[in-house]
Amino acid sequence: FGVAPDGRWVAYRTAVPDAAGAGPFLAVTAIDGLSGQVLDFEEAGQPPIVGRGQTVAWSPDGAAIAYTTAAGLRVYLAGVGEYGAPAFVDLASGPFLNLVWSPGGGYLAAEAEADAWWVYRRQVSGMGYAGQIPASAGLAWIKEGVLALAPLTGGLITLDVASGAQTTLVGAETIVSRPAVVD
Repeated sequence: FGVAPDGRWVAYRTAVPDAAGAGPFLAVTAIDGLSGQVLDFEEAGQPPIVGRGQTVAWSPDGAAIAYTTAAGLRVYLAGVGEYGAPAFVDLASGPFLNLVWSPGGGYLAAEAEADAWWVYRRQVSGMGYAGQIPASAGLAWIKEGVLALAPLTGGLITLDVASGAQTTLVGAETIVSRPAVVD
């Protein structure tokens, strides 16, 4: 499940059909339980890899929800479809085990097996491929479009996703894994 940035909503998915026979599905419900809606049915499914990362993630602005699927990942984008309807974007490069939005919600990093990461850029009406990090022992968004990542060979670098510019923060002689940013 994933909690909305305002802390008032939860997105969750089911593994089996519900009492009415519908399922699996992805739904959003208010924390107080007084309102909610189903966003997606069959495509939601269960994540193919569990227990290693965030498989449902809200964007920081609350306007998008990314979730892993058997084919890769799917992103629900509120109000970007025809006449303000929501849109769904399927990105097939997975399976993925962890999803991390950038602080402004303009980018989504998706961790695959073997320490590979795929990065997608949020666009007006969808998501576009922004690049791949072939091997990293973890990453964290420093600011919009800039990642701190830990190469498997050691060290810690920053990467500007748009330009590809890199800066060394910690030398390769130091082994770093799972970096985090603390505000």
